[in-house]
Amino acid sequence: ALACALCAAGSPAMAAKDPARWTQGDKTKAQRMATLKKEINAAYAEQQTACKKKSSAKRASCLKEARMVYQRDMASAPQLLAQ
Repeated sequence: ALACALCAAGSPAMAAKDPARWTQGDKTKAQRMATLKKEINAAYAEQQTACKKKSSAKRASCLKEARMVYQRDMASAPQLLAQ
C-alpha cells in the first residue's frame, strides 16, 4: 500500500489530487519523531498480524521477537532521527 501511495505521489496527474499535507515534509524534530514512531508502530502491527497467522507452536516466539524488535526500534528512535 505504501509503495502504491508513493507511486501515485510521483505521478504529476495524481500529485494534483493529493492534499497539500501529504507532499510536505515534517519540519520540526517533534514532527519527525512522531512520524518515526508511527512507522515503528505500523511495522510492529504488521509483524503481529503475520505472527498470528503462524501455528500456535511458533506464534509465541514470533510475537516475542516482534516485541523485542519494536522495543529496540523505539529505544533507538532518537539516534535514527539524528541521522
